[in-house]
Amino acid sequence: MSIIGAALILSTQSSSGYVTKMCLWVVFRLFLMTFCVSSFAALVKDAGYVLVFPPSWSENMIGNVLLSFPLLTVCFLKNHYAARGTP
Repeated sequence: MSIIGAALILSTQSSSGYVTKMCLWVVFRLFLMTFCVSSFAALVKDAGYVLVFPPSWSENMIGNVLLSFPLLTVCFLKNHYAARGTP
């Protein structure tokens, strides 16, 4: 996977000779893409991998609802304390 990730990074570099700094998020996504493809291939072959996203919509919605509670709490607290003017 690291060889393919490095090849993807090389293939996304500019061919004009200018050196540009690549965002860390882009590098992460290029390596993650190779992991996801290989994981899916192993999952199809029934190699015992666990799905990151469940196949049913109800399980995905339960996960999204559970993840939204902490995010909404943080947003509420930030807005509450910003309105009061306290750090």
